[in-house]
Amino acid sequence: MKELTEKEIAKIITKIQSVKESGFGEVKVCIRNGVIFRICTTEDELIETSKN
Repeated sequence: MKELTEKEIAKIITKIQSVKESGFGEVKVCIRNGVIFRICTTEDELIETSKN
């Protein structure tokens, strides 16, 4: 199992804090081939959906 880097941990914590401050939501960490390729929140997904 690969260890998380300090940079990856910091990005995840930042997203979690933003969701916690907003009062609700989800944080998704997407991993492919052992590498984090996306960290998104419910708000990010809503914005992406509305752009389409």
